[in-house]
Amino acid sequence: MTDRNSESSAAKPESSESQPAETGAERQGRSTLERGISWGVIGGLSVVLLVEVWAYYRFNRAYDVLREKVGQADDSKNYVVEATVTEAVRGKKPSDIREVRTLLGPDGKRIAAERIDQFVWSGVFKKHTMYVHYGIAGKAGNSSEPEVMSVAADEPTKWASPAKSKKEPASE
Repeated sequence: MTDRNSESSAAKPESSESQPAETGAERQGRSTLERGISWGVIGGLSVVLLVEVWAYYRFNRAYDVLREKVGQADDSKNYVVEATVTEAVRGKKPSDIREVRTLLGPDGKRIAAERIDQFVWSGVFKKHTMYVHYGIAGKAGNSSEPEVMSVAADEPTKWASPAKSKKEPASE
């Protein structure tokens, strides 16, 4: 019997592939520095992702709400005014305000103006921009606030360069 055991041992050469992998207690763990760097990178990327997603969410929410309300206003007499925009963007102030057209009275004084407000939500890598085109104040029913004419995510080419102020006769 001992001959058989010795033969079977000799027949099976020892190889590193057939041995079980080291267990957690036998292998040496990562150093604290390596773990700190790994988790620091994971945490940093998570923060960047959170900032990007939050900027996109806030932009998309405001843009969708305003597009829907402007679409409904086209079909009815429910005007979308500046207060509606302020509510949709949750009080965010426009980063840029441009006058597109100014109406001047017979004496040359400014009486009304169309304007475009630019709202920007910034992530780490991308900026989300929304443009709101306001008409002339007082046109939206009896409101003294300007009516929202349109909302765009990208700057339309016709808005790219503001028109120069022209002296136009006052209308009503």
